[in-house]
Amino acid sequence: MIGEQPNDQEIERWRNAATKDDVNAMTNLGLVAAGLGRVEGEDSAEVWWVAAAAKGGADAMFNLGVLRFEAERTVGHDSAVYWWDNAARVGHDDAMVNLGFIRQSQGRLSGNESAEYWWQRAAEAGNLDAKHNLDELRMEREAAALNETIVGLSSRPDES
Repeated sequence: MIGEQPNDQEIERWRNAATKDDVNAMTNLGLVAAGLGRVEGEDSAEVWWVAAAAKGGADAMFNLGVLRFEAERTVGHDSAVYWWDNAARVGHDDAMVNLGFIRQSQGRLSGNESAEYWWQRAAEAGNLDAKHNLDELRMEREAAALNETIVGLSSRPDES
């Protein structure tokens, strides 16, 4: 279905499945609604994704995070972080990557729940973006350590 709009029969099948708590159907209906520009209100992406998230749908949680982040509904994107955190805790590696970027923007590069922590978890799940981000973080650390060494050497008094 990627790249194409589902037909009316598919949408009707998803609606029927959604009434039986089918998380994938709810998530798909949210994608259809988002594609039609319906992000809030009755029969909107948000309504479908919240329903799917309540049933444990990691993709729906991730999508809600993106929706909230893009809409900038809360200062500091706390609502986006809430949904990405929930998605990450059930194994959604793209949510882990996004949490890493949020933590990086907050200056939390290492330690518990840091950018490095989330990118490492996503990388372990096979996420190539996370692996790239970890490599970049490590190169930045190495460059900073080298700069400290150079500054330290250049500030020592001349022993001649």
